[in-house]
Amino acid sequence: MQFEDRFVAFVDILGFSEKVEEREKRVGGLSQIENMVSALWSDERNNFPFTLCPQSDRVSEDLSFVATQISDCAVLSAEATPLGLLRLVDECGRSISNLLEIGLMARGYISKGLVYHKAGQFFGSAYQEAVKNEAKVRFSFHSSEVSKTPFVELSEAVTEFYRENTDQCVKRFLGESLIESGGLVAVDPFSRQKRLISMHASNLSSGDAAIKLKTVKHLSELRVCLEALRTQVDREAGTSERVQVKLSEYHTGLSRLLEQIETVFEMDELLSSPFSTLKIGDLGPI
Repeated sequence: MQFEDRFVAFVDILGFSEKVEEREKRVGGLSQIENMVSALWSDERNNFPFTLCPQSDRVSEDLSFVATQISDCAVLSAEATPLGLLRLVDECGRSISNLLEIGLMARGYISKGLVYHKAGQFFGSAYQEAVKNEAKVRFSFHSSEVSKTPFVELSEAVTEFYRENTDQCVKRFLGESLIESGGLVAVDPFSRQKRLISMHASNLSSGDAAIKLKTVKHLSELRVCLEALRTQVDREAGTSERVQVKLSEYHTGLSRLLEQIETVFEMDELLSSPFSTLKIGDLGPI
């Protein structure tokens, strides 16, 4: 039994206490609460193999990944390698995405340092740093000094590790999974949707009419899903000023995604012109 240098994430469901009080009074409320905590973390996720960057260096085959969920909080940790960080960021992103689908926001912090984490036990300075700073998260899409925003933010040490990483495969996937603003870095709540938009944009340039028709259909469906996601989060969030400030961050992220979809449609219309010799890739990244 010993402390290890690891990446540690502490993730918390926002507004959970109020949700529990509401659902205690409803028929079937307990199952709804169980759905919330399962969205944050379920041990079944341990059975899903992590397949990104199989050739990248690792200390342990499973990247020494450990997760412990207690009520509305989850503590996740992994070995202190670039691939270990990618696994941790990917799992945080999955939790955020799962919670968004049921209208819930989350906040968290990722640190690096000494910790002991096995099954249901965890302690150490890296864990304490993550817990302490979760309530001070400052990452924002906007230029403001507002704190306690709904993001999983990286510590300065983790950010430095991320920027100095030279593993090209890990660098690529971390770049798709993280966002930067005002010198701060956080897990992108909408990275999965962004990847879908990028993939569909590439498919439009295939030249295959059947693929194009299917891709336009998928993009239109994704646009509807994003609008529904915004409605779901709005409905669950509440009306207090404190909550509305947090909600505005997600509104900004969702609006950017919807703008990207519109840009793809506009580009496709331009490229479909009988006089155009351009391809999607010629116009830069989406």
